[in-house]
Amino acid sequence: MSDWEKYKFSEFAEIIKDGFHPSSNGELFYIGLEHIEQQTLRLYSIGKSSEVTSNKFRFKKGDILFGKLRPYFRKVYRPKFSGVCSTDIWVIRARKEFDQSFLFYFLASEEFISLSNQSSNGTRMPRADWNNLKNIQFLLPDFPTQIRIASILSSLDDKIELNRRMNHTLEQMAQALFNHYFVDNIDPDNLPEGWRWGKLNEMYKTTSGGTPSRTKMDYYNDGNIFWVKSKELNNGFILDTEEKITIVALNNSSAKILPKHSVLVAMYGATVGEIATLSMDATCNQAICAILPNDNYPYTFIFQFLKENKQQLINRASGSAQQNISQIVIQNLELVVPSISVVSKFHQEVNSLFLQIENNLKENNSLSQIRDTLLPKLMSGEIDVDKIIDEEELIENELADCKPA
Repeated sequence: MSDWEKYKFSEFAEIIKDGFHPSSNGELFYIGLEHIEQQTLRLYSIGKSSEVTSNKFRFKKGDILFGKLRPYFRKVYRPKFSGVCSTDIWVIRARKEFDQSFLFYFLASEEFISLSNQSSNGTRMPRADWNNLKNIQFLLPDFPTQIRIASILSSLDDKIELNRRMNHTLEQMAQALFNHYFVDNIDPDNLPEGWRWGKLNEMYKTTSGGTPSRTKMDYYNDGNIFWVKSKELNNGFILDTEEKITIVALNNSSAKILPKHSVLVAMYGATVGEIATLSMDATCNQAICAILPNDNYPYTFIFQFLKENKQQLINRASGSAQQNISQIVIQNLELVVPSISVVSKFHQEVNSLFLQIENNLKENNSLSQIRDTLLPKLMSGEIDVDKIIDEEELIENELADCKPA
């Protein structure tokens, strides 16, 4: 690290404030804080500039977007396209002699996130303050080392992106299979023998959950029971939860254990109509309706049906201030009830796709964990990149350490 030097933050990073007014410009991609996932360095979704009315900032392909509102959420993203973003997002570029990819990972590091949080102004809505950060000094490597560090970390993100694309293809295959078995060439007025029209509650039992009291610390501290909140229903498969509860909480609340492969539906909140399936036994809050699996009609059928008919579900939502769907509405959803033999055949084909998707998601979790473990070690010089002979071997060794025994 003898060739590492100290630089003020403003000496290697600059903030770009290229204003944009939606009414006077054409249609562009729009990224708000709501579109950036917490912690993962990825997007949930993307908006359009026509959907917003207030002034925004322009960004170019490769710029770094850093969410300054509540910086501890670590909403950092590097788009591969140009567009506009919320003014609660900093658009940042590396200055000459510094690598843009290295800067991206630097801004995502625990050290910088912590300093951004400490620099914040405001208590209820803390915002990172550029002026409080710009003169802080950081020890940085030379340009070639920056490139090498960024290469190691970006190779992990490339693997994550490849798995995401694979999953997108697998999801399309599952959709095609569902349409093949239950939509294409099916006359709703002249159903095949053994098929009929019915309601969801004729095929599946449903239930909901609850939120243990937040005033009881022993309900959450050292909890080991998965507890799903409605905002977590956006990825198709639930592998883990933000919070876990204790057995004491389970016994003193409306929360209940839901079996693996229960299909969850968000009944209200920002994610109303979103669904997911459990990859393990878990509990959930009261904003979720859980559809319990059974032997005759496996979870794959109702999961894919709800994905295909999400808009129909949302259209049944009521309420002006907050859209909501009741458990009764879900129970009374009308659908074609196919013969058990056809559903079984569909399940055998699509379940293998679901297992591949789930395995890819698990690998992505491990890859993200490796990236975030290596990041501070590389940024601090604890791992000397000059001594790394094989980057792939380094990653494979770290991946092996992440896998359960």
